Amino acid sequence: MDTYTLPNGRTIDIEGCVDAVLSYTEYPQHYLDTETGNVCVIDTSDALKKLVEEIGASRRYLEITHFDEDDYNDIMEEFLDAILRVEDPKLFATLACTFETGGWQAVIARFEKMGDEWIVGWNQWICDEAWLLAEQWVTHIPNVPVNVEFEGCEDCAVCELMRKGEDNNFRKLMHAFDIENSMQEIAGASTEPNEKRPTKKIVKVEKRSKTPPCGLCGKSKKPRFKTECCDNWVCGDENAYVLFSYSRDICSRNHRRLTLCGYHREGRHPGNWKDCKECIEGFEPEMAVWYGTNEYNFEKHPNPPAFKPTHCTNCNIAISLGEDGYTTFGGMYACEDCVDGGFTFKK
Repeated sequence: MDTYTLPNGRTIDIEGCVDAVLSYTEYPQHYLDTETGNVCVIDTSDALKKLVEEIGASRRYLEITHFDEDDYNDIMEEFLDAILRVEDPKLFATLACTFETGGWQAVIARFEKMGDEWIVGWNQWICDEAWLLAEQWVTHIPNVPVNVEFEGCEDCAVCELMRKGEDNNFRKLMHAFDIENSMQEIAGASTEPNEKRPTKKIVKVEKRSKTPPCGLCGKSKKPRFKTECCDNWVCGDENAYVLFSYSRDICSRNHRRLTLCGYHREGRHPGNWKDCKECIEGFEPEMAVWYGTNEYNFEKHPNPPAFKPTHCTNCNIAISLGEDGYTTFGGMYACEDCVDGGFTFKK
């Protein structure tokens, strides 16, 4: 088993993250506290509203991505095909029909009527998938580098191979699995007559290869690909953008158009964008800082230039040029509220 540590040394509650991944209903929702590593469970919409009021625009709490109905159906289909089709073809044919008409939950209901063997196997399978997604999500949190360290289990042949870095050797791995299964058989043989023997584990030697979640939003539902500018995984189809909608729902478009990294690549500038003078000088200072440090970056600019805040000519309120609505004329700025209230620039 691995431990996952935040930059401040706090350990992430990975088991809490796995529980979050397994949740497929609207509530409870699960958020990772990126300062403490704890998982915050939100049971109701009122509780969520209270959390939002407390943290404001803070990025400290991040919603943990989770399985939905489609994911559960896909995983159940894989389980039936990979395990039942091989172990019990007749049962597979029956449950394939059940799955076709009622989905994954109908199959679970059948499992529960059949005793422990298959429901335990399914629980292990779905938990393995949840661990995989939780690990991918935790290790791809935007702007939060997480350190991963292997711990393993005591006296476990498989974990010992992993400690030695030999778990990619198929023969040694299968031998280790045989040892563990033999130990389970011995433990089962030593139980009392009326005591239940442990169910043999279903071991998936090879997991299906999954594309990592988006490095910006952390989600895995949309198609992902690597950016041309910095080789990070990002989601979103730019062809889905609605002209003049000014939507920021497409992560790939946000990174390409709203960051210095994307601007550097589009402009074919040499070297690294964080060292590029041409990128910084291509915008007024406030916007250069915003493009280099906003939430659409995988890495923030380490040395953003200083700048004077922009203020509304009419009410003198501070305006964020990257986030707020405003109108500009002749070097002057008016905030959205003043413009909506009838303010006009004097020529």
